[in-house]
Amino acid sequence: MLKQHVKRLVVTDPDGRLEGVVSRKDVLKVFARSDEEIRREVAEDVIRGMFWIDPAAVRVRVEDGVVHLHGRVPTRGQAGLISGVVARTDGVVAVAGELGFDYDETHGRAGGTGPLGG
Repeated sequence: MLKQHVKRLVVTDPDGRLEGVVSRKDVLKVFARSDEEIRREVAEDVIRGMFWIDPAAVRVRVEDGVVHLHGRVPTRGQAGLISGVVARTDGVVAVAGELGFDYDETHGRAGGTGPLGG
C-alpha cells in the first residue's frame, strides 16, 4: 500500500456490494502493539480469563510478536485451543513452544507434550 501510495482499500462482498473501507492505519494498528501488551493479554485474558488456568502454570514470552508458550494444562484439547486463540490475538505473528497436558482425551490416556506452531 505504501509503495503504490494507496491510503484506503474498498472492501466488497462476493456480489461486488460495498462492505466497507480499510485504511493503512487500520492494517498497521494490529502490529503497533508492544510485546508486553500481547504477553499481558495472553496471560490474563486468554490463559486465566478464557481457560481458567493459573497463569503461573504457563510461561508466556513474546519476542517480536512471536508468542512462546511453555508449561502444562489439564487436557490436550485445551493446549490446542489455547494455541489457536493466541494465534488470533491482535499483534501475534506466530505461536511457538510446547504445552504439556495432564490428560489426552483423544486417546484416553494420561500426559503428554505437543509442539505449538503456526
